[in-house]
Parts: sequence; structure tokens; C-alpha cells
Amino acid sequence: MNNKEILQKLIAGKDEKQTILIEYEGEDLEFTIKPLTSSDLTELQTIEKQPLSVTIDIKKQKTDLNNGVEVNAGDFAKAQKEAMYTAIGRSLEVKVEDVKQLPAGLPELIFAEIIKVSELDKTDLTSVKSFLQDE
Repeated sequence: MNNKEILQKLIAGKDEKQTILIEYEGEDLEFTIKPLTSSDLTELQTIEKQPLSVTIDIKKQKTDLNNGVEVNAGDFAKAQKEAMYTAIGRSLEVKVEDVKQLPAGLPELIFAEIIKVSELDKTDLTSVKSFLQDE
């Protein structure tokens, strides 16, 4: 198989959907999800990093750098939720605004399944870390 054929096979596979069953408040909910693409992941990483502010102070006479990273915990938590909502919207192929209207706790259950289907790990997104704490 040449490179083009391999890429075509992988790209075609990104549309392979899986049906998942989530128990929520005593009811079984069936969702059809698709794995996230590398483009989706790049967008989610950008959303998560928006509240970060990095400063680099380079002094002309010295070799040491005075670096700093500023993080507003509230903004960072909000960005992580926004990344989660966006991931769910992409995977379920629905509007992010609709995902935000889901009952509290349900988006986290869906996102946990998307993480598995997309084979994400702790290095892919900061928000994944809280879902994979035991691993």
C-alpha cells in the first residue's frame, strides 16, 4: 500500500461511528459518536490554551531568562469546559450550543466515551487528565 492509499484509508476511518450506551438518571441513552480528527484536536488544544499568558523577559547583558506563565484558574476551567463541549459537538455532529443545554453531568459522561473512542491520552488535552486519573 502506498502513502496515498494509507492516508485515504485512515481518512475514511475517521467517519466510522460507534454507538455508545450511557446510563443517566436511571435511563439508558444511546448516542452515535465518531472519533475526533487531528484537526478537531488542534482546535480543542487552542481553546484550552486561550487563557494562558506567557511572558519572556530577555536581558541583553545576562544569559538568564526571566519567564512567567500567568493562569487565571476560572478562565482556565471555563476553557476546559468549552473544549469538552466542542469535542462533544464534533463527535455527535451537533451544535455546541445544543451540547451546552444538556443536563449537568451528562456532557462529562459523553466526553469520557469520546476520549476512549478517539484514543486520547493525558498529553493530548489538559481536560483529559481529570477523566484518566486512575490510569
